[in-house]
Amino acid sequence: MDKPIPARTCLSNVNQYHAEATFYVLGTKDIYDYACVTYDKGKLKGIQIEKMGSYNILANATIPIDKNAFIDMRLFTGKDDKIIEFTVQYRDLVNYNGVLGKLNIRSDYGHGTMDPHIDIELLDQTGKKKALNKNGDVILDEKVPQPTSFLNYEAAINAVLMQVEKYYPKIGAKYWLSPFGVHDARVNILSELRNQFEISTSLTILARVVNLKLYDEAMQENEADMNRFKEIAEAQSRLCKKKGTTIWWSIRRFGNKVFYRNVCIAICNFCVITNLNDIPTTLRSGRNL
Repeated sequence: MDKPIPARTCLSNVNQYHAEATFYVLGTKDIYDYACVTYDKGKLKGIQIEKMGSYNILANATIPIDKNAFIDMRLFTGKDDKIIEFTVQYRDLVNYNGVLGKLNIRSDYGHGTMDPHIDIELLDQTGKKKALNKNGDVILDEKVPQPTSFLNYEAAINAVLMQVEKYYPKIGAKYWLSPFGVHDARVNILSELRNQFEISTSLTILARVVNLKLYDEAMQENEADMNRFKEIAEAQSRLCKKKGTTIWWSIRRFGNKVFYRNVCIAICNFCVITNLNDIPTTLRSGRNL
């Protein structure tokens, strides 16, 4: 049996997890719901019903990934479910070539439709200025072009995570499979399978495929213990090896069919824990997005 890790062995900064969403309830007319998980009620914006005349989803989150690593997320979708505004930002305190600074990798709506891209920059420890080397030169400030518009928020999340992989290879797997560090063993298993099968598909994408299968198990009320996880991970690894990059398209098709608490996961992809026993006890009083 794959026993859940007690809350005390989760990330020490799990209390900085914060997520909330006001959203249209699927299949209804003018009915909205509100869900949140937070340790600090002062961070909550609360139900933004006055804005829902123009939106289907108003959502934001800050998700601890590692000791000093966080993902900041924001999503507004219109009545047609198309993205109006969004943010995906990874930030971490790192030692980059001997310089301690804050690594930021970010994409958001503010880049506009004429110049879509992902920013990669190293800031100083205050997070306010670009980090400089001894010669006064900027150490890291790159703009990675995004040749096509993001079809959905999931595409934006995975695009940023795949850029982060260059600096933190397991980031995508930790996001999709081990929020708060509850299942890091699963992350390691999937990473080893990817290497074993010599899969070219990004670990982020492979983890998302496995993640969707775990949702499917949970929605059928089947508990995926470690043995079942290994079966799913190996099967999906073989599938990725066979299909290569085309697996990305099957994620899009499959993802659009997956719902949780009446929120389409393909639209609002904050990491979701599918098994109540996996949720740190201090979070169980809130609602899981």
